[in-house]
Amino acid sequence: VRSVFLQTVLPTELIVVDDCSTVGVSEDLFQDAPAEINCTLLRNNIPKGGNHARNFGVNIATCDWVMFLDDDDQFTTDKVETVCAEIEAGGEMVDVISHGATIVMPEFNLTYLANTGYNNEINLPRELLLRNIVGSTSFVTVRRSILCSVGLFWEELPALQDNELWLRLALSGARF
Repeated sequence: VRSVFLQTVLPTELIVVDDCSTVGVSEDLFQDAPAEINCTLLRNNIPKGGNHARNFGVNIATCDWVMFLDDDDQFTTDKVETVCAEIEAGGEMVDVISHGATIVMPEFNLTYLANTGYNNEINLPRELLLRNIVGSTSFVTVRRSILCSVGLFWEELPALQDNELWLRLALSGARF
């Protein structure tokens, strides 16, 4: 959450979904929030999983574009600014923006660059059947209307939910 507050361009809203954590998330999480960000805390009374939590947040969101940030990830300070520039440059010709990320695993003394490998020359649905070439949820920004039109995350799917959603988006004609 701190990485969202430190953005060079601030988002208009931040929605945090507490999926019935053992120690509940407190509204204090937002005490240092810049005034420009409308912060919302949602809670599940019973754990329903990451897919439900993401869908819960998307359904409450009011913005045209949705970014995801898992609780063990953080944004670089220019993430929102960079993505906004891509949205502006792409206009109506883009629905999904993905990017690589630096993965840091201090417990293994490991740092590496995870590059999505996506480009406009490939057959995206075919590649998504082989591997997640778009990246994890924290790598992706999606036009909210197209995300809702394909039915959001498949909540009963125990694994590979992000890749399955990217495949449905690609098959629906979403522009990556």
